[in-house]
Amino acid sequence: MSHYFLSGQLMKQEAEQEWYQTSHGTVLILPHRQVMFSDLDELAELSSYLVKNGEQGVALPLKNKENQWITEMGEQRVVAFLLSDRILEQSLEKGHVLATFHNKSHHFQLMNRGESSIQWPDFWFQRIDQLHEWYAETLQREEAPTSYEELLLLSYPYIIGRAGNAIQYIIDVLRDRHVSEALTVCHHRLDVDLMHLGFSPRWVIDHPARDIAEWIRAQIIKNGEKKATQEMDRFIEAYQALRPLSQEAYALIYGRLLFPSDYFDHIDQWTTEKDASVSALSELKAVIDNVLKQERFLRSFAQKYMENLPVIEWLS
Repeated sequence: MSHYFLSGQLMKQEAEQEWYQTSHGTVLILPHRQVMFSDLDELAELSSYLVKNGEQGVALPLKNKENQWITEMGEQRVVAFLLSDRILEQSLEKGHVLATFHNKSHHFQLMNRGESSIQWPDFWFQRIDQLHEWYAETLQREEAPTSYEELLLLSYPYIIGRAGNAIQYIIDVLRDRHVSEALTVCHHRLDVDLMHLGFSPRWVIDHPARDIAEWIRAQIIKNGEKKATQEMDRFIEAYQALRPLSQEAYALIYGRLLFPSDYFDHIDQWTTEKDASVSALSELKAVIDNVLKQERFLRSFAQKYMENLPVIEWLS
């Protein structure tokens, strides 16, 4: 904390992140590469704007003693954020809460708004290429694969096929249809309880369908398909009361759920940690099970919300 005009006690240290308790509240210091917004000046302006407009739980970037956002700490470049708790009113539907956040973010005139676009296919192509490289390297190795790697190899064809379908579907939607909703501030991965709605290091500029799809995915993972369907209907109804969704938005939600992002997130973590333990194998099995649940869920989603929209034939 010596780089900042703050003093505090270290509370927790995890994954290159440090939490400190200070007289101003909890301060998080994390590597700059973990902050998804490219322009920290803009991120600070946006964070302050949302706080002034009543948004709770927003993580505010902090400058160091040199009046800079980025601090050199040894070999690390880090950024500090002042955290505050988010208190959700029990009477408000979560869809209403997210729509309110999107509305406030939309009203803030982002400097790079005109340059932004939906770039999911490009990013997904990169993730597929990374997985393919691992697959090829594993097949060429002389030593036998571990039980964990065997399951990865077995699931590879399905994952690659489904990811490819998702990419082509989104490309077709963006080419053939007019997406009317403006981009807004979204989240890398939205949690079911919206407790991290204001966590600005994970904000991205994207189509609101991203947050809705990731909320649904998290709901399926946490509560299963049946309850997720019920909760989704309430969520979308409450969201649409404030921010109506176009047919194209439903197509984007469908395409994003089709891409098995939780599988790729798991692979990212595994390739970093190289953990092939029994617990890692159990986690991979759970991830694959959730991916299959999402496939089944997409059938009911399409029947309910996509009457006049194209769907993937093998999912019908």
